Amino acid sequence: MIVLPDDGAPRVGARVNAVIGEALRQSVADAVPSAGFAARLAAALDAAAGTAADAAGGPAAQAVKALAASS
Repeated sequence: MIVLPDDGAPRVGARVNAVIGEALRQSVADAVPSAGFAARLAAALDAAAGTAADAAGGPAAQAVKALAASS
Protein backbone atom coordinates (compact mmCIF):
# COMPACT_ATOMS: atom_id res chain seq x y z
CA MET A 1 0.00 0.00 0.00
CA ILE A 2 1.24 3.49 -0.84
CA VAL A 3 0.45 6.21 1.72
CA LEU A 4 0.52 9.73 0.34
CA PRO A 5 1.02 12.80 2.55
CA ASP A 6 -1.95 15.12 3.05
CA ASP A 7 0.06 18.22 2.14
CA GLY A 8 0.02 18.57 -1.62
CA ALA A 9 -1.69 15.21 -2.07
CA PRO A 10 -3.03 16.03 -5.56
CA ARG A 11 0.49 16.94 -6.75
CA VAL A 12 2.00 13.83 -5.22
CA GLY A 13 -0.82 11.68 -6.58
CA ALA A 14 -0.29 13.09 -10.06
CA ARG A 15 3.44 12.31 -9.87
CA VAL A 16 2.74 8.77 -8.66
CA ASN A 17 0.29 8.28 -11.53
CA ALA A 18 2.86 9.64 -13.99
CA VAL A 19 5.55 7.26 -12.72
CA ILE A 20 3.20 4.28 -12.90
CA GLY A 21 2.02 5.30 -16.37
CA GLU A 22 5.58 5.63 -17.64
CA ALA A 23 6.52 2.23 -16.20
CA LEU A 24 3.53 0.65 -17.95
CA ARG A 25 4.39 2.39 -21.23
CA GLN A 26 7.96 1.12 -21.09
CA SER A 27 6.84 -2.41 -20.23
CA VAL A 28 4.86 -2.68 -23.47
CA ALA A 29 7.07 -0.52 -25.69
CA ASP A 30 8.46 -3.50 -27.60
CA ALA A 31 5.20 -5.44 -27.78
CA VAL A 32 3.93 -6.16 -31.28
CA PRO A 33 0.23 -7.00 -31.43
CA SER A 34 -0.95 -9.77 -33.73
CA ALA A 35 -2.87 -8.79 -36.86
CA GLY A 36 -6.04 -10.27 -35.35
CA PHE A 37 -5.68 -8.23 -32.17
CA ALA A 38 -4.99 -5.06 -34.15
CA ALA A 39 -8.10 -5.64 -36.27
CA ARG A 40 -10.30 -6.29 -33.20
CA LEU A 41 -8.90 -3.21 -31.47
CA ALA A 42 -9.51 -1.08 -34.56
CA ALA A 43 -13.10 -2.32 -34.79
CA ALA A 44 -13.66 -1.58 -31.10
CA LEU A 45 -12.19 1.92 -31.41
CA ASP A 46 -14.28 2.65 -34.49
CA ALA A 47 -17.41 1.35 -32.73
CA ALA A 48 -16.65 3.54 -29.72
CA ALA A 49 -16.18 6.51 -32.05
CA GLY A 50 -19.68 5.99 -33.41
CA THR A 51 -18.80 4.29 -36.69
CA ALA A 52 -20.14 0.89 -35.64
CA ALA A 53 -22.29 0.64 -38.77
CA ASP A 54 -19.15 0.41 -40.87
CA ALA A 55 -16.46 -0.66 -38.39
CA ALA A 56 -14.42 -2.39 -41.09
CA GLY A 57 -14.06 0.90 -42.92
CA GLY A 58 -13.76 3.24 -39.94
CA PRO A 59 -10.72 5.44 -39.30
CA ALA A 60 -8.97 3.04 -36.92
CA ALA A 61 -9.50 0.09 -39.27
CA GLN A 62 -8.10 2.14 -42.14
CA ALA A 63 -5.04 3.03 -40.04
CA VAL A 64 -4.45 -0.66 -39.26
CA LYS A 65 -4.77 -1.55 -42.96
CA ALA A 66 -2.31 1.19 -43.91
CA LEU A 67 0.15 0.05 -41.25
CA ALA A 68 -0.12 -3.56 -42.44
CA ALA A 69 0.42 -2.49 -46.05
CA SER A 70 3.57 -0.56 -45.15
CA SER A 71 5.13 -3.51 -43.29
